[in-house]
Amino acid sequence: MFDLFNKNNYMSVRQFAVQLSLVTLFIGVLLWFLSSFSVFYEHQHLSWLSLLLFFFISIVMYFSGRWGIRNDNKNLFIGLVYAYMGGKMLLSILLIVLYYFYVEPSTKLFILPFFVVYFVFTIFESYFLVKLNDHNEGE
Repeated sequence: MFDLFNKNNYMSVRQFAVQLSLVTLFIGVLLWFLSSFSVFYEHQHLSWLSLLLFFFISIVMYFSGRWGIRNDNKNLFIGLVYAYMGGKMLLSILLIVLYYFYVEPSTKLFILPFFVVYFVFTIFESYFLVKLNDHNEGE
């Protein structure tokens, strides 16, 4: 599905931009559809904030991953992946805690919209990091 426009095993900036746009559009449509259910509608601010957060995290991950792959230190890429996993978790927890204390949701189901976005972006990020690493292995 994601190999759109991919002529080899490398993900160019253009391919990344197209695929990130498609994933973001898909999630946006999904969130719009899910907002017809009360638990998602009630907490759609968290959904859209999550989408925005993970959109920017993906951009930073991609460009720093490209830099890490091209670096002479071959362990740098793996270190960056671990750093982003930890940073993404930390930012996710921070977003959820701030939302919880600021909005004071009436139910614990407020976290469902967040996990929809988190899950889809985690799959996409894993995909493009593997593509970047595969390109490195082929050199």
